[in-house]
Order: sequence, then C-alpha cells, then structure tokens
Amino acid sequence: MIEDAIRTKLLANTTLAGYIGTRIYPVYLPQDSAFPAITYQQIVNPEHHDIDVASPTYQFSVFALTFANMKAIVSEIYTALQREKGTWSTLTVIQGVYLDGRDLENPGNATDTTKIYGYAVDYKIVYRTK
Repeated sequence: MIEDAIRTKLLANTTLAGYIGTRIYPVYLPQDSAFPAITYQQIVNPEHHDIDVASPTYQFSVFALTFANMKAIVSEIYTALQREKGTWSTLTVIQGVYLDGRDLENPGNATDTTKIYGYAVDYKIVYRTK
C-alpha cells in the first residue's frame, strides 16, 4: 500500500524521526497527541487507464509547538521526498514531486492556551502500479 511506503520512507529520514519519533498519522491526529507530529492524506488521485503508473497527491500537515520546529520538519519532508525515486518498501517510485505549501491558520483548538504551528505541504508521488 502506498501510504505504508510513504510513511516508511519518511521515518527512514533519521533527522525527521528525531523530531517526530513515529508520530505520522493518516488523516487525523489522535486525541491528546504529542507534538511535533505529522498527518497525511490523499487529496488527488488521477486515474491512468492506458499506463501502469499512478500519480496521487498527498498532503502532509505538520504540527509543532514552535515555528522553528515546524519549519525544520517541513524541510526534512522535502529532503525525504523531493525528486526521490527507487524502491520504497515494495513500491517502485518513479519520483516524488513537491507541488505546494501553505501555513495552516490556527490548527489548534482556538480556546486552548497552547499555540500550535501548522503547515501543509503537497507532494505528487509517481509510482508503478505493476
């Protein structure tokens, strides 16, 4: 499954793992999650009927207690995925492609006194389906 391959690829970046441990979650942060942490979700999944290649886009949302940590984690995601290719778990990846990034406005609870910094970054992952 591509999600497992992406998660494994990110956790193989020792600098990134040093920031987040294993806190990479599909779609939602667990309640009372520790920070920093990352969520990921598929946001685009074009179908290619004539070739054995898929190119879904995944959004990675980074949450941290400091702006500096948040930016450092975003940078390590870039290092782990941008223009990377090869075998990720059992998946043959042709290339990871950075598409876009943006600050998340007030990603934490508005009534919470803890400020959480957030940033969302989008990557297209082009891989072989056979």
